[in-house]
Amino acid sequence: MAANKKMLKQIEHFYSAVMEDYGEVTRQIKYDNSAKNVFKRTDYAGTLDKLKKCKTSALRIDPESIMKEDPDIKLQELGNAFIKLLASFNYLCDAQIELQAYFKEKAEGKKTPLKIGRKQLRGVNDATAKMHKAMRDFDTHYADYIETEPAPDGEEDIEIGDREYKTYDEL
Repeated sequence: MAANKKMLKQIEHFYSAVMEDYGEVTRQIKYDNSAKNVFKRTDYAGTLDKLKKCKTSALRIDPESIMKEDPDIKLQELGNAFIKLLASFNYLCDAQIELQAYFKEKAEGKKTPLKIGRKQLRGVNDATAKMHKAMRDFDTHYADYIETEPAPDGEEDIEIGDREYKTYDEL
């Protein structure tokens, strides 16, 4: 398999599997912390396990090995942006894990200062902002790469301006 196909496959895996799982976990966290669920028991241990699984899945992705296969500059730029995205995602997972561990301790009745919780919440907010920035940067590199790369075998390479569109009156 060509290096560019391998890289695109890893990117697709990250977005379709890892980010989907992370999205489900964060939706569950948001639901568990909603006002109507304040007095319900929350499974913080399960949430921590799911976050750790997301992080482990992201750590298994290795764009550097693919970058060594092909010295193409566009592939290298895409790979570097992807590495930064993965690093920021792992940082976000770490911040979320710390915050959920704090909530778990509070739920177990341990005396943990509110100051620590605020610090960890700021950490999650900072990590989220960094992740969004890394995603925007990566999306830019990805769009540039896709625009300049020929279509994979068996697919037609279509230019955006090639299609003729009918107006509503012509239909």
